[in-house]
Amino acid sequence: TAPVSGASVNGTQVITFTTNETLSLAECSIDNAVWVTCTTGVTTLGDVTGFGALGQEAFTLYLRAADTAGNTYGLNNEAGIVKDTTAATATITVDTDLIYEGDLVQVVTVTYDEAMNITFTPTINFTATTGAITPQNAGAWSVGNTVWTRTFNVADADEETVVVTVSTTGGRDLAGSVEGVSVNDTFAIDTKDPVVDITAPVSGASVNGTQVITF
Repeated sequence: TAPVSGASVNGTQVITFTTNETLSLAECSIDNAVWVTCTTGVTTLGDVTGFGALGQEAFTLYLRAADTAGNTYGLNNEAGIVKDTTAATATITVDTDLIYEGDLVQVVTVTYDEAMNITFTPTINFTATTGAITPQNAGAWSVGNTVWTRTFNVADADEETVVVTVSTTGGRDLAGSVEGVSVNDTFAIDTKDPVVDITAPVSGASVNGTQVITF
């Protein structure tokens, strides 16, 4: 019952199957080559001889069994299962290079190099800032579940931060592999209000048109 034809898998995929009676033996094989004892809900693809040697390619999972009376069952197989043990790579872009008092909203777009499992929400990480950066929405998948977009509010904390690095963690591809190190983006924050102090002329001074203004 799992994995099924067309699924993308890695070595942690658990093999499951059903039977209408008690079995004395069940065995699994990759491409009908080496057979190993197989227990439903326990054996993983990584436990089956030959899986580790496969490239990133399609294969067929075979199952055979015998009941306690010694009756044997014909082969059952699921073809076109795809091995995918390569972690997805995320490339991050931000829509605002400089956050300032007039624009305290940052939209982060994460583009993966393969379709992702949407039940695992990527976590957007920011390096240290004075003002809190909080999500404005829940985020959303698009473009065939390869693009994750989320909007954040940046608190006005009267700060000047030259570089804020944005990264992502926690996403998983359809095979269940956790995403690799992301290609990060950066932005700056300048919400610090300028302070201006006129040093000349001072209050009470008598001046003419040649008086130079300093501050």
